[in-house]
Amino acid sequence: MAGAALLAFAVPGVGSCLELDRARVAAGEWWRLATGNLAHGSASHLAWDLLAFVALGVACERLDRARTLAVLAAAPIAIGAAVLAFEPAVAIYRGLSGLDSALFVFLAATLGRRALAEGRTALALGAGAAGALFVAKSVFELSTGRALFVAGPEATVAVAHLAGAAVGSLLGYRPKISQPKTGAVAGEGELEPETRSAASASEPKLSPSWPRAGVSPPA
Repeated sequence: MAGAALLAFAVPGVGSCLELDRARVAAGEWWRLATGNLAHGSASHLAWDLLAFVALGVACERLDRARTLAVLAAAPIAIGAAVLAFEPAVAIYRGLSGLDSALFVFLAATLGRRALAEGRTALALGAGAAGALFVAKSVFELSTGRALFVAGPEATVAVAHLAGAAVGSLLGYRPKISQPKTGAVAGEGELEPETRSAASASEPKLSPSWPRAGVSPPA
């Protein structure tokens, strides 16, 4: 994905084919909902977005590769849909910052969930604080319309950041579903040792049928 963003910026005309253009989406070019994340308007815009994307992507992949791929698959569509639905004044949207937000929140959520499960309170609090700071940053950007850390010609679309964060938190906080044991009946668990012993004792014991062919009954 990072390579695609570089290619979209380096090759003339590619970025304009990928950017989320509201009018062209309405005309049926639906792929722009997802590919708008790959287009950038300036070298500085690309550099900051790409730096954060690579750093966060590597960290997230080391924690949970499968869920990181799920974030990268779901977040672009959620971001594009949110921009179209909640930012009618935005005619064209470009940039990886929404995906950066998704990865950042996914990283914090995953670290927090694992820290709580392992009883590592300090790490859990740190992850929670990171999430709270992200919310505060997003509220600032939403109310002022400008980026907190990076200044540039591209307008900050806080809704895109929040949409990405929603996907990251959903996949980060959601615990894995344990698979039922093969052969187990739904709603039934294994019997405790005492229950198993009692059940065995209550089962009728079948006596052998005598006589058998070629075998004499015991005297």
